[in-house]
Amino acid sequence: MVASDLLDRGTRVIDVALRYGYDSPTAFARAFRRLHGVSPSEAKSEGVKLASYPRLVFTLSVKGEEPMDYKIVEMPAFRVVGVPSAGEWELEDAGEKAVQYWVDVEPQVDALLGLSDGEPAGLLGVQFCRDGAFDGYMACVATQAPCPDGMAVRVVPAATYAVFECTGDVSSAMGELWHRVLSE
Repeated sequence: MVASDLLDRGTRVIDVALRYGYDSPTAFARAFRRLHGVSPSEAKSEGVKLASYPRLVFTLSVKGEEPMDYKIVEMPAFRVVGVPSAGEWELEDAGEKAVQYWVDVEPQVDALLGLSDGEPAGLLGVQFCRDGAFDGYMACVATQAPCPDGMAVRVVPAATYAVFECTGDVSSAMGELWHRVLSE
């Protein structure tokens, strides 16, 4: 069965993405748009022409690496204040953009940490998606404090999240974590 058939039946984009071997709904939505010229949600419209493609599978084997500690947690919605990323990030260049983003954001980390008053505690790197597509990345903290000029407020919706721990120099450690999450 092709992905478009599943979408026609009302299957969620994330479920279709995982079934066909994509690491995220964002990656699936981008690939779907490149192949079909429409988003997965637009493909549900009557009369939209789609093509059938076999599933692509990529395998990456990393040997000798340290384990990547993470946990799966159920989180209620929470408010964050932080420094939003600029522009669109494609999966292919997200790692490089993340490294530069954290280099640029590092001077604001102490100010962010001074705002932190909620859970999850500490400095967060949050990727936002809307309708299965990238909708921004933000270095932020959970807080109820007012939003300073030059920063933004977002609400992280209640959901089940994969939480990766990161320690070390902000710019290099976060960039390295991004690469590892995307590749491993």
